[in-house]
Amino acid sequence: MPEYYKGNLIVGTGQNDMASGYEEMIRSFPESMTSDLIKIYSNELGEFDMRLFFDKLSIHELTHNFQDPKNQEGYSMSRWLEELHANMGLYAFYKSKRQRELKYINALVNFSIDNPPPIIKYHSLSDFDIHYYEMDPGNYGFYQMKFTKAGQKIIDSLGNSILKPLNDFIIKYDESWKEKLTEEEFKKKLASEVDPYFVQLIETW
Repeated sequence: MPEYYKGNLIVGTGQNDMASGYEEMIRSFPESMTSDLIKIYSNELGEFDMRLFFDKLSIHELTHNFQDPKNQEGYSMSRWLEELHANMGLYAFYKSKRQRELKYINALVNFSIDNPPPIIKYHSLSDFDIHYYEMDPGNYGFYQMKFTKAGQKIIDSLGNSILKPLNDFIIKYDESWKEKLTEEEFKKKLASEVDPYFVQLIETW
């Protein structure tokens, strides 16, 4: 999968393992559930190919680069806010620049949210930050689908211009701020320095 690390955007040249895993999982569902999805993710050869979604995540990873001007290993106080912003960048790019390909983002996100993993151990935004390194891939992937859906709603409501103040916020409140702000203080700063919409997101997550 595409990945960001300390100023580097890493893009694989071979088959995407995550795409292959999703192909296998989707094929395991009843055909009545997946026929439309398989049709959307059919490539020019007519083959079911989930790389049509997963290779596009390079834009998500590129957005992380803007959050991290000093190329640090750990840079912000909020993992979930980083990931939400990266998915906002992903959605905004395809909505603005390659709208005909936006279906490849939306279709899997909607399907995944409608068909969540049978067991999800972690649910809250604070859980995401606390258990980031230990949650299983299914749980992590479900968070990412929800972040992408939330990012879609934010961009559709506030426009692409909201990306910059949120990026500035992530840079300003870097890792040194961890545990220095209460949740209420964090929400107030997010509302006043970015937009109150984000507080609504936190409270309805």
